[in-house]
Amino acid sequence: MTAMKLHPYNPQIAKDRFVERQADKHARRLVRMAQGTMGLEAQGVDKDFLHEMVERTRRQLLEMPRKKWLYSTPSPAKLRSRTHPA
Repeated sequence: MTAMKLHPYNPQIAKDRFVERQADKHARRLVRMAQGTMGLEAQGVDKDFLHEMVERTRRQLLEMPRKKWLYSTPSPAKLRSRTHPA
């Protein structure tokens, strides 16, 4: 019988994974909101485009201060104005 190797708990890795998962959830929620308000549902946007939107939004969220998005639900317009100043 072989013993399983246990990896020591690393709080920083756990925290990073949590933030990544939250950013992904938040990005998906924002893209769904934007998709609904822009009428993209009826246009039948392909999966690759939606995946790219989610990925881009997730990266933008991770670049922002966590306080701004981790415990709140920003609107798509607020995210756009933070990441693309006029």
